[in-house]
Amino acid sequence: MNTNDWQTEFRNIYDRGIVAWNEGRRSAQTMFDDKDAAFLATIGCTAQELFDFVDDFHRYGEPDFETALAVAAIRRDYFLNVMRGKWTGRTATMESLPAKTAEVDGIAWLPRIIAKARLKLRGEMPADLCMAAPATGRSCGR
Repeated sequence: MNTNDWQTEFRNIYDRGIVAWNEGRRSAQTMFDDKDAAFLATIGCTAQELFDFVDDFHRYGEPDFETALAVAAIRRDYFLNVMRGKWTGRTATMESLPAKTAEVDGIAWLPRIIAKARLKLRGEMPADLCMAAPATGRSCGR
C-alpha cells in the first residue's frame, strides 16, 4: 500500500468516526467496525486511539484531522520500519507511569509525558490514557 492509499483509508475511517460520533456512537467499540480496526492495526493504530482523536475534536475543537494524521504517520513509520509491523503484545498500566507530580529540571509532568510518548510510539498505551491530557489538563472523555 503506498502512502496515499493508507492516508486515504485513514481519512475515510476518521470521517466515519465523525459521523458515528454525531449519531451518538461514542466509544471505540461502537464507532468503528472490525474492518476499520483491522486496517488501523496494519498501520500501528488502534480504534481507541482514533476514537480519542475524534472525541477530542468534537469536545474541544482539537486536534484537527491533519494533526491526527501526522501522529498516525509517525507511529506507522515506527511500527513498520522499527517494529517490522509486529505489535509487542504489551500494554502499560496506569500505575507504571511516573506520577503527575514528577519533574525534570523543574518541569512538572515531563517524566510522565516522555513515558507516554514512548508508549504511544510502541503502541503500548493503556486504553484509559490519552496523549493530550496533560498538556490540556482535560480528560479523555472517559
